[in-house]
Amino acid sequence: MNPIAANLIHPANDAGAVWWGQIGNSLRLLSKIADVQRDGKSAVLRVPAKFPWRDYFDNQIDLRRESFSADRGLKRLAWPDPPECPPDFYILKKLCPPNVQADYWPGVKIAQYLGARDDLSLCDYDIYITGVHTEQVLSQWIEFVTLYAAAAHEKELDHHAAFIIEYDGPDLSSGYPGIPIAAPPRFLPEWLDCRVEDYDCRVFCLELASGQVQSKTQSRIQAQTETQPESQIESRLESPALRGYLAELAASVGGNYPEFCAALCDTGDLLLSNPVAAVKRTIAQCRDSAGNAFPDMRESEISSAVWRAMIVQLFPLLERCRLSIISKYQKEIAGYLPIDNGNGERIDEPFDLEISSLHFLITRAAFSVLPSELETVRLCRKIRNALAHNRLADFDDVKWLLTL
Repeated sequence: MNPIAANLIHPANDAGAVWWGQIGNSLRLLSKIADVQRDGKSAVLRVPAKFPWRDYFDNQIDLRRESFSADRGLKRLAWPDPPECPPDFYILKKLCPPNVQADYWPGVKIAQYLGARDDLSLCDYDIYITGVHTEQVLSQWIEFVTLYAAAAHEKELDHHAAFIIEYDGPDLSSGYPGIPIAAPPRFLPEWLDCRVEDYDCRVFCLELASGQVQSKTQSRIQAQTETQPESQIESRLESPALRGYLAELAASVGGNYPEFCAALCDTGDLLLSNPVAAVKRTIAQCRDSAGNAFPDMRESEISSAVWRAMIVQLFPLLERCRLSIISKYQKEIAGYLPIDNGNGERIDEPFDLEISSLHFLITRAAFSVLPSELETVRLCRKIRNALAHNRLADFDDVKWLLTL
């Protein structure tokens, strides 16, 4: 084995159980697939190019089928790349015996020839096709499936095959691909969408960060990057606010790539304290469950994603601190207004003061505030100025604000 590949780390497999067992849209998709198969129908499944935790998905499909498909099998077939022949010839050659192939006469379409027969072993199966990457090939598959279903209906056959076609190519130019056939639209396969949304990944990261998943790789990654005792690392993650921040960092950097998000969550404390280093380590040392490398990112891209996470998590807290101080000292502050802010704008009302103007006023006014309140305003000003200038705030300051 390649010594570099041997040292690569895969995200905790338990994260796959969370994705396919706890995330709402994932569960709804599995239920829709089960409903399609239970009804003997066909479907096109729109999936991301990097399918998350394929083994968990396949297992969940098989588990759901146990309740209704005791007399039907499931064949999973990977569409060749490049294709060896059109889908109709593929099914004829791959799944039909020699005598059925020999009986076929080119005067009729293969889909209609097969759909009109219920004496084939093909009829005992649901056929699951993976690896369709282009709209052209997808159109060919939909034409085959539609003509097959129409032929079975015309012969009033209850015993027939059903198909699920996975498509992981570019977005379609016109929604559902145009099919140049005369079959009624009701025979078109159902369209199911498995694309990953931002919301799904954020919920997923929150689940992982909550501690419900015990990472199998976190200690290995940290052992190469940290010297802190494990007890100190765990104590940081006990804070709900820090776990929420960890989830936001992972979701912001990982985007709509659940396995990348999971690998980032696995870095735990390192992602909190040094997010740029954590992301670089993850990209260098980890692979997804299919063995794919995570996307390479420039340091500026990583910093921008971390900055966005800080904006989401920290700005509401900065505003809460600002309003809290102004509310407490509103009368005292009003006595020193109006003033001009740093942009030369006149401030007449206490609640219009930005944090920098509030800090200026408190440090130079005659009224006194508690030392802890002055420190709060000072640190809020420091964090706000860093983020306002597209810089990352120091982790010690971030931790202070999140646990305030």
